[in-house]
Amino acid sequence: RTTVLHVGRLESVKGIFTLAQAIPEVAAKAPQVHFVFVGEDRQDDQGRSSKQIIEKLCQEYKVEDQITFHGTADTRGRRSANPSGA
Repeated sequence: RTTVLHVGRLESVKGIFTLAQAIPEVAAKAPQVHFVFVGEDRQDDQGRSSKQIIEKLCQEYKVEDQITFHGTADTRGRRSANPSGA
């Protein structure tokens, strides 16, 4: 099985909707691929949950078995590439 992993906030600026829109096409060509989203769910300007939007899209295309969500990542001990530590 091949895994495509997104780690980051679930919001549009992170490109998650572009990734989500590609899932049905990828799933049709490579059914062994599984998509994993790790990160805090965010709401869009209209108050809709990003996770719920992605889940609905995947349900519509009948690929919901090929996605998994894992909430926020544990970043304790993470080293930042930013010298300020932000």
